[in-house]
Amino acid sequence: AFTITQILDNNTKATMQMEVIQDTTNSGFWLNKDALGAAAITTGENAGFPLSLGHVDQDDNQHLIIYSISEDELIRSAYQNDDLISKMIIADHVDINENRTNCFLEGNTLTVKITSTVSDASETRIYKITSRIDQTE
Repeated sequence: AFTITQILDNNTKATMQMEVIQDTTNSGFWLNKDALGAAAITTGENAGFPLSLGHVDQDDNQHLIIYSISEDELIRSAYQNDDLISKMIIADHVDINENRTNCFLEGNTLTVKITSTVSDASETRIYKITSRIDQTE
């Protein structure tokens, strides 16, 4: 009975660790994709959130991506010409402590720290993304 309990306990811990790794990796994928081509990056007042990333395409369509945190979810909302075109949860278990999850812009480099926590499992990743477009203009 002890062996079965130990196997189940280890499996549960491994599952939680995979969840937090997936949260932080998925966050990095989408943040990197959106921030690289952003012509305008604006950080919010709550540890840098909501984070707004915008650009205008060659057809003069305005694109805006907003990353916000609601409870413990990181949400990506995409707008085109002020119309919401998609909204998705990027991470399910975001640690909302501003020392553990935050973002700031310095020059053209956006630094985002994401921490995901499930029970005893926790993962922190720091992404430094340098926009291809000068943010100082």
